[in-house]
Amino acid sequence: MRIGKSISGLKVSEMVIHSSPMPRCIETSKLISDSSGFDARIDITDVLGLPGTAFIYDTNGSDETNKYPLMENAIRSLEGKDVSGWYSPWVAARSILEFLSDDLKEDGRLTLCVSHDAFVARMSGVLSGQYYGDRWFGFADGVVILRKGDNLYTVVDGRVVRIPDLDKKECRIINRHSQNISRRIAGPEGIVGFVDDDGKYGFYEQHGIPISSDRFSYVGEMKYSRAVVGVEGKGFTFLNDMGEYPIRRWFTQCLPFHKGFAVVKDETGWYHIDTHGRRLYDRHFAVAEPFYNDVSRCIDGCGNTVLVSPDGKMETIIEGESS
Repeated sequence: MRIGKSISGLKVSEMVIHSSPMPRCIETSKLISDSSGFDARIDITDVLGLPGTAFIYDTNGSDETNKYPLMENAIRSLEGKDVSGWYSPWVAARSILEFLSDDLKEDGRLTLCVSHDAFVARMSGVLSGQYYGDRWFGFADGVVILRKGDNLYTVVDGRVVRIPDLDKKECRIINRHSQNISRRIAGPEGIVGFVDDDGKYGFYEQHGIPISSDRFSYVGEMKYSRAVVGVEGKGFTFLNDMGEYPIRRWFTQCLPFHKGFAVVKDETGWYHIDTHGRRLYDRHFAVAEPFYNDVSRCIDGCGNTVLVSPDGKMETIIEGESS
């Protein structure tokens, strides 16, 4: 809907939509056409999606290809490496430009192609000559192709640039983070940890898209949509499954979240926080355990054993020798 409304304000004489035969692409095409105000012709074509795609010649896949996440395969192909079953991205780009040649000749025509993220990602790298290795294409992202006279252009970081010579097969990978897939760290919530070639840790989600470009000296398991991460010389904090830092503070130690609370340590000692990073109480301890059955066993600096509840109530059950 948002894309269609944006298109409605453009000064074009007509709109044509080419869609992959996949049902979700056809549905998206219809929604865009209806919300744009144009009576767009929707052309369903195998060129933009299986089975006769311009991007893949073997739809069966292979064990070699499936060893890598989708994003990693896209980067490997743009680096000129062979990906089993995939056409070279430069071959694919030529096929797409040939497919669009008649549309590009028509003045005042807006042509929209609805395809798939893995295809659009490679087109972006080839036509712009660069590719951001720590990003992926969202639902509304795409590639712009413009004709000025006899030359074709695209938009890169807000700038209109001429499409490079495809025969040179050049693409600069920016923020490339190589992932050693043989060292995955499986997680229960679909978030997979990995170790890169520099020995640094990171996370990517189930489709192989990194949730953050940051790399860490330590990562824990993603539980309750949060994982403990550590950076040498900085300390420990939490990263959520969106690659964000929900608690903008670094601690000397952190334990994973358990039932909505975590035990952390700073210069004052150990204490409990909630998912927003708020302390449950003002006191600090030499030892603090997670909550089990709504009770945490803690030991203060005097050796007193204290039972703490999530509402901050405390009860000393064993007095220490120095009390």
